[in-house]
Amino acid sequence: MKVLWFSNTPALGQEYLNQQLKGTGGWMAALDKCIQEKVELSIAFTYPYSIVPFKYGKTMYYPVYSGNILIENLKQRWLNKVYDLDFLNQYMEIIETVKPDIIHIH
Repeated sequence: MKVLWFSNTPALGQEYLNQQLKGTGGWMAALDKCIQEKVELSIAFTYPYSIVPFKYGKTMYYPVYSGNILIENLKQRWLNKVYDLDFLNQYMEIIETVKPDIIHIH
């Protein structure tokens, strides 16, 4: 079964990216590690740098380039804009690539 998560964190992919969890997402990394033996897991997440999708363990990760999140969040608040609509085309491309049976939005 193919499962696609849309998340604000790369879960276990943090290890690949050599980042430390900063108070959030630790449970998702544990869940990622636990279920990757049971399903074909892919995780799409926003990321402030433009990098190509990568595989770590048995999970496929799809970074969605967000630019500087702090600046983007300020623009969103100032302009009263829905932030995620800017990435809709990238999200749709990931869905088309993965062809998931289930999509879970965290």
